[in-house]
Amino acid sequence: APLFITVQIDNTTLKRVMIDSGAALNVISSHTFEQLKLPKNVVSPPPFALRSFNDQLAVTLGTVVLPIRV
Repeated sequence: APLFITVQIDNTTLKRVMIDSGAALNVISSHTFEQLKLPKNVVSPPPFALRSFNDQLAVTLGTVVLPIRV
């Protein structure tokens, strides 16, 4: 079962962050990324498409590595 925790990224506290250690990748929404107030240049291109369980496609903005404090 997934675990929800509170984390700090940079100087921003995010509540109810889902931790799933069995996931192949971790995703944050563009809204959450904007809340972090990080510069856009921390996102590495290229964007790529993800296919969900219901067969919908979602295009990412790219890849970002974030230091997280629990």
